[in-house]
This record gives sequence, C-alpha cells and structure tokens, in this order.
Amino acid sequence: MAVGTGRFHYSRNQAADLEQGTALENLAPALRGMGYEVKMVDFPSGLQGIVIDAGGLLDGADPRREGWVLGD
Repeated sequence: MAVGTGRFHYSRNQAADLEQGTALENLAPALRGMGYEVKMVDFPSGLQGIVIDAGGLLDGADPRREGWVLGD
C-alpha cells in the first residue's frame, strides 16, 4: 500500500527532501543533475489506513513504525 512507500517534500527555492533508505534515493542524482539541491532525510511516520469498499475492509500500516491495522 501507499503508506509504506518513500516520502518526499519539495517547496520552491528550498532543497528537495527525499526519504533515505527508500527507492527515492535513486532519484537524487537525476535531480541534482537538473540543478536541484537534494537532502536525504528521515521521515518519521505512524500512518495507518483502512479502505472501505463493497468487498469489505482493506488495511495498511507504515512498516517503518510501530502500529498496525486490521480489516475483515
């Protein structure tokens, strides 16, 4: 699920923050090559989510943190 993917933050005229230890690290050379300042940072998160649809409940929890969710 998306809650377990790498995170990034970019605001105009600031460095692009990419989450270290994720696949986003692979983007750093290309971004630097385009002139962006890039920083590799930790992004603490405790995100959990539940999707409700006609088939029931789907759960997801960020594997980088403590916590879990349970669906049906």
